[in-house]
Amino acid sequence: MDDERLFSFRNFIENDSNRFALWTAIQVAQNPGDKKRNPYFIYGKSGHGKTHLLKALGNFILEKDPVKKVIYVTSETFTNEFIDCIKSGEYNRFHDHYRTADVLLFDDAQYLFGKEGVQTEFYNTFQTLIDNGKQIVITCDRNPKELGIRSALVSLFQLGVLIEI
Repeated sequence: MDDERLFSFRNFIENDSNRFALWTAIQVAQNPGDKKRNPYFIYGKSGHGKTHLLKALGNFILEKDPVKKVIYVTSETFTNEFIDCIKSGEYNRFHDHYRTADVLLFDDAQYLFGKEGVQTEFYNTFQTLIDNGKQIVITCDRNPKELGIRSALVSLFQLGVLIEI
């Protein structure tokens, strides 16, 4: 596994196309849960630094406040864990894990496409976290309008800051 400490704002390669995304990520990390930047949705082509910013943001928050519950998860892992919870009937454990996060870092949202049950679960988790003033940061390879997912979920993604990198 990658050394997670390598993902920092200091190690992020800044350029003209990602400068605003970096600045905004730092603002989110300094004040997680701020309604002006929650959710924070970063989208763009592969290799442009979305995951690095996502992990750097989480590392910054944990460095500042190690007791914060910061969860990094890919949409694939979220999907697999949700399927496992259905099979095992352990919904409460799944909900308790994700819905009690202080910061949810959700990587590669494009893989929610075509997974109605997972989209519903993510929508409910998202709504719970937002209602409780918790921070959500999402990365994706395209604008949420282009994902072909539930319109209610697209609307939630667009509540805060939407930045192309």
